[in-house]
Amino acid sequence: MLDYLKTYGHVPFSVSPLNDVDLLIFAQLSYMDFSSVEDAVCPFSQALAHASAADSPDPSEDRFSFQRRDDRNLAALAAVSARYEGVRFAGFTRHFDPAAETQFAALSLLLSDAHLLVAFRGTDNTLAGWKEDFNMAFMDEIPAQRMALDYLTAADRENIKTITVCGHSKGGNLALYAASACSCNMQDRIDRAVSFDGPGLNEHVIRSDGYRRIEPRMHVVLPRDSLVGRLFEQPGDVRIIDSRSFSTLQHYPYFWKTGKMDFIGLARPGRMSVLLGKTVCGLMEKLDSAARERLVEVVYGIIASSDVDTFNEMIAQGLKSASAVAGSLFRTDAETRRLFLSAVTAILSSAAEALGLKDGQEPENPV
Repeated sequence: MLDYLKTYGHVPFSVSPLNDVDLLIFAQLSYMDFSSVEDAVCPFSQALAHASAADSPDPSEDRFSFQRRDDRNLAALAAVSARYEGVRFAGFTRHFDPAAETQFAALSLLLSDAHLLVAFRGTDNTLAGWKEDFNMAFMDEIPAQRMALDYLTAADRENIKTITVCGHSKGGNLALYAASACSCNMQDRIDRAVSFDGPGLNEHVIRSDGYRRIEPRMHVVLPRDSLVGRLFEQPGDVRIIDSRSFSTLQHYPYFWKTGKMDFIGLARPGRMSVLLGKTVCGLMEKLDSAARERLVEVVYGIIASSDVDTFNEMIAQGLKSASAVAGSLFRTDAETRRLFLSAVTAILSSAAEALGLKDGQEPENPV
């Protein structure tokens, strides 16, 4: 993304229309804290200056130093880019409630007087934020999804003829969900709903009329060895792209390769990504909703025993956090250990079935 703006930041939308890289940039910038921006509508460059200078005490803004560095570099390039000169900041919201296991943030921009873009933030470094992600395994709707729908509805305004929604990681899931659940009037104006390596949607959403109406305008971008993007069911339009990194590190979008004014596409996903997709699908079939919920609660309870709010704090405490987690795991009762064993057995069984794929074979539905 940084190289993209350095090379093509001077090219206006009138010459080269809005593309996937632009949308990922806006999605990534939603990780910044715009809460200090006082104007209801202002030039995006002005809002970026406020966000770059912000140093929020909110735990949901506690990110790794390399993440803050990369985002601030991206913001600096976007602020002086002729390509985004006409973009205006139109709103930002953030909600973090550990007790309710809820983490949500969203950014709205006006690409023109008639074109609204809403970018949803992905999971932050809070344990509560990750717990909410895990809850997707057994809940029809998590709180952040309802907030995404409410925010999208409220962000709409007079004269808006085109709406674009996007997000990275959980933000991608929220974009697809909000597009599926919004009114028919709003759906008619959505030109695309784009998820960048976000989890797919559960069966409850996939079966809805709203999903069926908007699915042809859904678009998913996954790095070659995607892990997060293999969770749950994705719409039909899935694009595989190249990355400079490997394995789980490919989820970090600053590693994604661009060429000219687009990502570098690939013909098929990596074998490990396909294997994971088959394994996860098999596991979900083997565990009913109640078993998934129990497993999520047990795993989260063990991790939360470290008595920290964010992964940054967990890493900072080092051995103390590791000792607390290990002690909690050691003290689990017989029923919990049985659940763990059942889950591990199901995972191994699903992995064995997935390994039955011939080399290079892709699954019927690339979830």
